[in-house]
Amino acid sequence: MGSLAERYDALLLDLDGVVYRGDRPLDGAPATIDEVSQAGGRVSFLTNNYTLTPEIVAATIESFVRSAGPDAFLTCGHANVPLVARQASSG
Repeated sequence: MGSLAERYDALLLDLDGVVYRGDRPLDGAPATIDEVSQAGGRVSFLTNNYTLTPEIVAATIESFVRSAGPDAFLTCGHANVPLVARQASSG
């Protein structure tokens, strides 16, 4: 069947409970993320934690994953900004 890196060209990963718990990575997560990245795949991280900015989350992830800049993260707050802006301009 092959590894994730062989089967997919992109991964969308939830963070808490999938990639890490607290400040500790879950078994296999860093190696899988690095494998996909090294194979040319895109890895994006999603979280519904609205208190975290992409920069805060990136700092946590970068402690155990080689390449994960803030542009790889989408928070629910970040995702809602365009929606709120559209609502405000149409009302």
